[in-house]
This record gives sequence, structure tokens and C-alpha cells, in this order.
Amino acid sequence: AGDDPACRTLALAGVGRVGITGEEPVETLRGWLDDARAAAEAIGDRATESSALRRLGILALRQRDWDAGEALSVRSQRLCEAIGDERGARFALANVAQAAAGRGESARARALYRDCLERARAAGDRLQEGMLRLNLGWIHATRAEWDDARAEGRACVRLARALGNHRTLAFALWNLPEPMLHHGDVEDAARLLAFAARFWSERFGPLDDDDQRYLRELRAAIAARLGASRADDLAAEGALLSLERAVALALA
Repeated sequence: AGDDPACRTLALAGVGRVGITGEEPVETLRGWLDDARAAAEAIGDRATESSALRRLGILALRQRDWDAGEALSVRSQRLCEAIGDERGARFALANVAQAAAGRGESARARALYRDCLERARAAGDRLQEGMLRLNLGWIHATRAEWDDARAEGRACVRLARALGNHRTLAFALWNLPEPMLHHGDVEDAARLLAFAARFWSERFGPLDDDDQRYLRELRAAIAARLGASRADDLAAEGALLSLERAVALALA
């Protein structure tokens, strides 16, 4: 970029945008994005400023700093709306919903996600619609709204599969066994849970501590219904499913 402030702004924003998807240290990312935000503000590049603010908000949410995450996301949303960036505004609004969920404000999070979903559907943004349905399904599950959790999860599976979005699909397949279990589909829940754990690990890396806890709790609930031996047999069967068969199981 040299001494060109516009190029430097874009370079900082770009490295922050790429870095946030990987394993860069939080402080390194925050430094890049803070510098990008300040540089963008100085030259009046509101699009880059809003993008940097949104990603700073994502960093705060990852650190479970819900207040900072919401404040940064709201600033990003307002800037996006001011420059007519409707898609950016929707993504920022979804992050506000995530902050609300993190604080335990599930009813508010659900309302915000629904608002965002309607905007995405009106814009024909099927990629974001799938992501939002995933989030709504998770919120419904935290509220023990199992019918809605299963419906949103299935809708997400259909969209993600149609678009070839395997990351969102992996999340949806991972989340669906819990509402399936609560609906009495215990054997299919056991199969899908085993597939989802394998699919995520092979595609996206090891399960984290929260995922391992979810896996143990659901396996224990399944074993309590079916017996340990039957649960183990179904898990072994599910781990060998093809993706097409697992999707069919999720939608059955």
C-alpha cells in the first residue's frame, strides 16, 4: 500500500477479514481491524468502516463480551443502512441477535432473528436465509420449542444442501438430533448424531469442549431410552451413513 491511505485501509480490512476465519490471535485481529476502522473513518470510506466494525463485533461476541459485541454491531448496522448496504445491515442485525442470545434474552433474540430472516427472504438471499434458520432453530431449542426447532433445522438442511453450503449443513445436522429425540425419533436421532459428529470432524476439525459435552449428554439420553448396547449399535451404523442418506434421515 505504501503511503496511499485508501490502499492501506483496504489492505488492513482485507487481512482482518481473512484472518477472522482462521486461527489468528484475537489481539492481532483486533489490531488490524481497529486500524482499518480508524483509517476508513479518516478517509470517509464508510463501507470499509462498517465492515471493520462488524468484524470487531464478531471478535467481541467470540470473547463473550455481549455488550461490546452488540454496540459494535449496532454501529455497523447504522452505517450500512446509511449507505444502502442492506445485506451488511442484515448481517450486523444477526450479530445483535447473537449478543441478545448470549445474555440470555432468548425472546428478543428470536424476534431479531425473525426480523432478519424476513429481510433476507425479501431480498432473495438464500445463503443468509439458511444461516438465519440455523440460528432460529438453535434459539427455539434453548426455549424447548421442539416443533419450531425441528422445522427450522429441516428448512436449513434443505437450503444448505441446495446451495452446497456444507458448513451450514454440518451445523444443521448437528443440531437436529436433539429436537428429534424430544419428538420420540430416538433411533434416527442416534444415527444422525453419530454421522454429524463424524462429518464435522472430517470437514472442519475437532469438536470443541461445548460440542463434546453436547455429544455426551445426547448419547446418555439416547442410551437411557434404548439401552447402551442398542445405542452403540445405532451410533456405529450412523457413523457409516453417506451424506445423502443422512440428509434424508434429517428430513424424514
